[in-house]
Formats: sequence, C-alpha cells, structure tokens
Amino acid sequence: MVKESVEKALIQFGRLCKKAKAEVLIMQWDLTLGKGIDDVVVNQGTEALEKIINQAISYGNWLKELNTSNENSKTKQTQKYQQIPKADVIGMQITENHRDRLIYCDELSSWLAYEIDGETGIWEMISKDIMLSIIDRIVESQGIRGYGSSSYIENIEKKMRRLLVCKHWEEKNEKHLPFENGVLDLETSKFHQHAPGFRLTSKLPRQYNPLATSWSKTDQWLTEVVKGDEKAKELLLCYMAAVLRGRYDLQVFCYLIGSGGAGKSTFTNLLTQLVGEQNTVELDFDELDDKHEVIRLFGKRLLILADQDRVGRKIANFKKLTGGDRLSGRYLFKNSMSFQFKGLACVTSNPPNVFPASTAKWLLRRMRLVEFNGRFQPNYHLMDELEPELPGLTNYLLNLPEHHIENILKGRAKELTATTWEHQCRSDGLASWINDWLIQDENAFSIIGSNGKEWNDSEYNAYSSTLYGSYVLYCKQTGRTPKTTQNFSADLIEVTERILGWPVKKRRKRIAGKIVRGIEGIRLRTNDDDEQLLVEDTLYSCDNGDNQKENVTTERDRLEFPIDLGCDNFDHLITNEQQNELEKSLVALSVAPQNNIESNGQKVVTETVSSTTQAEKGLAENQPVVTAKNGSEVLSQVDYSTFPHLTSNDLRAKEKRAISIKKRMLACSHRNHLVQLRENAGYSPNEIQWVWKHSLTSSQKKQIDQAANLTQKDIFESLDERSEYDWHEIIQGIDLELVRLGWTIEQAQQYMKEKYGKHSRQLLEDHQLLSFWQDLQRMSVEVKE
Repeated sequence: MVKESVEKALIQFGRLCKKAKAEVLIMQWDLTLGKGIDDVVVNQGTEALEKIINQAISYGNWLKELNTSNENSKTKQTQKYQQIPKADVIGMQITENHRDRLIYCDELSSWLAYEIDGETGIWEMISKDIMLSIIDRIVESQGIRGYGSSSYIENIEKKMRRLLVCKHWEEKNEKHLPFENGVLDLETSKFHQHAPGFRLTSKLPRQYNPLATSWSKTDQWLTEVVKGDEKAKELLLCYMAAVLRGRYDLQVFCYLIGSGGAGKSTFTNLLTQLVGEQNTVELDFDELDDKHEVIRLFGKRLLILADQDRVGRKIANFKKLTGGDRLSGRYLFKNSMSFQFKGLACVTSNPPNVFPASTAKWLLRRMRLVEFNGRFQPNYHLMDELEPELPGLTNYLLNLPEHHIENILKGRAKELTATTWEHQCRSDGLASWINDWLIQDENAFSIIGSNGKEWNDSEYNAYSSTLYGSYVLYCKQTGRTPKTTQNFSADLIEVTERILGWPVKKRRKRIAGKIVRGIEGIRLRTNDDDEQLLVEDTLYSCDNGDNQKENVTTERDRLEFPIDLGCDNFDHLITNEQQNELEKSLVALSVAPQNNIESNGQKVVTETVSSTTQAEKGLAENQPVVTAKNGSEVLSQVDYSTFPHLTSNDLRAKEKRAISIKKRMLACSHRNHLVQLRENAGYSPNEIQWVWKHSLTSSQKKQIDQAANLTQKDIFESLDERSEYDWHEIIQGIDLELVRLGWTIEQAQQYMKEKYGKHSRQLLEDHQLLSFWQDLQRMSVEVKE
C-alpha cells in the first residue's frame, strides 16, 4: 500500500523523466520485504533486488493500473454513502413514529419526553445529550451504521426540533387530578386512563381509591393542633383542598405562626405527602430572588417557606407568585424564561409576624393566618400513622364544594380578624400605636407633624399632640424604632384606610393663620375615652359572633351559641373542671350540676344571686364608687399595681391589660362569649377574677349577669317569629338541636342520607335544610317531654 502523497510524487517525477526522453520503469514490491529498497537489500539480499528489477513495469502501464484502482475505490465509497439515508429523511421518519411522545418547548428551551423512565402518564424535561442518545438508539435499531461523525445525529435532532416545536408548554390539568393509576376529571368525576394529551408533568404519588373514607387520626390531630378552633381547622382543610386542586387562582397563601413543637412542620409534611415530594419545592425568601432557584417552581403545586426569620422589603417575587403574575427564571446555562407558578405557598415562622409593615395592604388581602399555640410531646412516628389515611383525606377534600372552598378562603379577605391584627401589632409599632392610642372619629382632624422630640421635655398631652409626636413617644415607651417622617403619614393612611377600613383622608387645613398637613377621620385617644374599645377589642367582639351574618359557617362547625341552662348535653360544651374555674373567676358564670338544675332550680338561682351580691358588697367596701352626671356609676380610682399580670410588672402594662379584659367582658352579649373569654382569649383565671373584683361597678356586673343568664331558648324563640331566616342562623339552630339531642356527626349524616340522599348539609337545598332543622326541633321537644 502506497501513500497518496508518494503516488503523486511518482506521477510528477515520471512525467518529467518522460519529457526528457528517458525510459521510466516502476519497481513494486511487498512492503513486508522492507519499506525502502535499501531495507530490501539488507533484509533479503541482492537476489531479491534483482527479482524486483526484473519485474519492473513501464511508467505508462503503472499509471493505467493506478487510475483503474482509484476508480474502483471511488465506486465503493459512492455505494457506501448511497446506503445511509439523509439526516433530514431519517429525522422525519422518527418524528412520525414518536410524535406523541417527544416535544421541543421553545419557552423552556428543552426537550420533553413522555414516560421516558417508566413514569406512567408523565412528561419529563430531558437534556440535549439525552435526546441525542435516544436518537442514536433509534438509528442503530434501524440498522443504520457507518455514518461517520456525530454531526449526523445532531442534524437529525435539529430536523426533529423544527418539526416538533411548541411555543408554550400548557398542561391540561386545570380541572384534572393525576394519580398513579389514572386521571380524575374534577368537573365530571370521571376517571380516565393516562394519555400524552393531558400534558402532565407530575402526579399524586398514590392510587386513586374512591372507596377510601378513613382519616379520623388526621381529623383528630388537626383539631388538637388548633386547640378546637373549628374555623381555623376548616380554613386549613380548605387550603389543603385548594393545594390539591391547584387553585392558584384564589391568590392566597397560608401563614402558620407558633412556637417550636406546635405542629407547623407536621402540617407542612402532611401537605407534602398530600401532593407528593416531586410536586413540592422548599425555599427561603432570599432564594426567591435567585433566578436559578425560582425556576424550580415551574410545574409545581406547592411552595413551602419553613421557619422564616424577619423578611426584608424585597419580596417582589413572593408578591408575584401569590398574585398570579409571571416569574422570570432560568436553568443553568440556558436562556431566561417567563412562567406562572400554578400552585400555592405555605409560610411558617415563630412569633412575631415576619412580614414588614410596608406589605400590609396586599399581604393581609392574601394571607390566611392560623395560630399554632399548642405544645405536644414529640411523636416521631406521627407521619407514619397519618400516611395510610391520605386516600381517605384526599376523597374528603375532593368532596368539598368549590363554592365552599372559595367562601372560606376568599371570604377571609373581606374581614380583618383579631388574630391577624394582633400579630400585625406585634410586628409593627405603627399598628400597635394605632391600636392603643388612636380612635376613629369622622368629625376629627389631626395634625400630622414632624417633630419626633415633641414630648422629650414635657408631659404628654393627647389634646395638643401631633400624630407623629405621639407615635414617636409610643415607640420610645415600647422600645421600638419609629418610622421616618417621610414614610409615617403614607403608612398611617395605608393601615387605617386599607386594612382597618376607616374613612380617613389626608388634606391641608389653615389653623391660626398657618397651613398644616393633617388627616381627617382620626384623633388621639384621651383619658375621656376609656369606654372606647381598642381596635383589637372591636375585632374580638366581631370574631366571637356579634356580627353573626358576616361569619362563615361550615358543615364541620361547632357554632358558638349561647348556652341554654336547660340543655341536657351541656357537658359536651364545658367540663366540670372548667365550670369550677369559671365559678371562681366569673361569678356570673356560676352553673350548678345538671341534676341540681332539674331537681332544684330555685337553689341555683339563690346561689347565683347570693354570690353576685356578695361580690358587689366586696366591691362597695373596697372600691369607692361615684355617680356621673348621666347617672351611671364610675369607679373613682383603681389601683392596678396589684393586677396579676402574667409577664410584666410595669404599671402601664398592668393597667392596659386589665382595661382590655374589662372591655372584652363588657362586650360579651351572652354566656358563650364569656366562656370564650375564659378559654380562648389568653387571660388567666386570676386576671379575670381581679378585674371582676376590682374594676367593675355593680351595674357593669349586672350587665354581665344578664349576658350569662341569656339562654339559647330566648334567642331561638325570637328567631321563630320571623318569616325569613338567614342561612347561617339555620345552621346555628341545627347545631344547637344536635347538641340537645346528643347526636354525633355520623348520626346526623346518616339521617340526611336516609331522608334526602345526601351526606352533608352543604349539599342540601334551602327547603331541605329548613326541613332538617324543623325535624330536629320536633325530636328535641319529644325527648324533653
């Protein structure tokens, strides 16, 4: 075998020799004898050289043989190339055969393959190298070999990309819920087999079992973790249902706040198990600003921001993802892309509220805050106990009506709860100042001011103080850092108008010949405003039923109705131990044992009146009482130094807390309000007892007595006189009758199923709901007779 360069040199040299009229002979030998002629002589001797010379051929004959050999070689090479199909041809063939299992998304700059790793029903993003590997295996399976470099495979991939490209990746799971064994249509409740057309990138990590109903342990745990607050429990359940259904359109997020060991992590773990780890992303607020981290949210259903510390002002991406706006992110070494997070977020933290006050407007509109105040012994096997109930819990959540979920989650946006406001006050000095030192007054005009040292050298006077001067003084007294004058008025308007809903307006006004900036609709609290409730007290009254028509009632509610002393099932509402404590702390809540009520009602009345009279007598002996001009009794002075404050010895803190308890007691309109005050308001029995003994006049005690003695029968009969009923009032009446009858939820559901063919009150028509209430009333009367 001769190198091509040697052949060319021989041809050139032979041509020159022929031109010089010389005879040219070409010697040829086997290269195994030696590479050069000298090697042949050394290795084989002169005889071999002579033989080669004798076999030499003329230049012309050698040239003809060379040309013939080259033509044969080209023919073979042409035949070889003709056997390998063109890259574009094979690319079109592969596209036709795999069109329903391969897609290139321009938005994601990535290939997606269907069921590539045996994941039934799932499209998965794959890299270019993986795609080239898939093409290489397909080409090899068709017997195509000898194509040379990898550019042949790359050209096939480019052709397929042009044929299978889509602009945006749009999953069709808005109304579909994917499981391991198929896809559930949430609108029609039909169950479908997996198919590429659903465009699913995730699924729930379990089989769909429509017969599963058990989730009692989860139900019990949720009740314990919210300390029996049915509204908070229903909120959590509806939030879980929204996460499961992908209801990102609700534009809400869940905020769990509480100390360590209260169950926050267990709830987020339960959420993760509910939708699957592959559908969940856990980040911190700082990471949301990183484009390489935020892209992880693409195609996910749940974002968990666990155990967050104080959040800075830069939470623009969190605002976007909770508001349904598009986010910008990028995979490493790829172009940026815009996408929408089609899931919900859950934030957890220890107290106080971690969000800045500047986010108050949009944050409170979207935040659904739930307090986890319980303390539990560590149970490292709790999730193992709850996990088997996931199918039953899933079915329960899927059976919740869409309108019910929306009413619970979106209804909270229309009202400010006492819990939310309380945490706002803890985290924001401005909100706390508004709560303690500000009053809504539509006829008032208050000067804003800008002097933070207004009360450094003189005693505070609310009548003459500017708003900013009062605010700075409050911050100094409470150890907070005040806002600057540039932000104060704008933030004040934000909180009072947007959050509290007060009709305030910022304007200029001429006073004593000068133009001053002020705010209409608010004024500073003075010593004459003791009877004016604080903001938190007003919200507390609303949260506990004073505005019943605004409250949301659910099929799981144990409604807060006034307690009927004649109720046979009073023990379900308050234990004997709680009853004894109430007798010590609030004389007005004295309740004798049930057998005494039936056998000797007169004895109960006598004891109650006697106790109250004795308490009033003690008050008269220890606290001077004067009569105001309007005829009402007023305590001339109260020594708050003896108030048993739980955490502080500061006199001002004691006075503030005692006044708060007093106002909440006077805001109670019936017995259940007083029970809630004792059980859920966070006040100790000693504190309530102190206020009863030292801070209430006899007329105020009589007012509380009247509230404590107001029975459900009184309210119930007043409702019967009306021709029309509010839906929530009917629900309350049903709850009362269920307690009177001693029925469980299961018994009520069985009755509804047998009579109406429905297992939930939420599914009953209005006339069926009213009929159900009347049936319970009739049965309750029969039981009493």
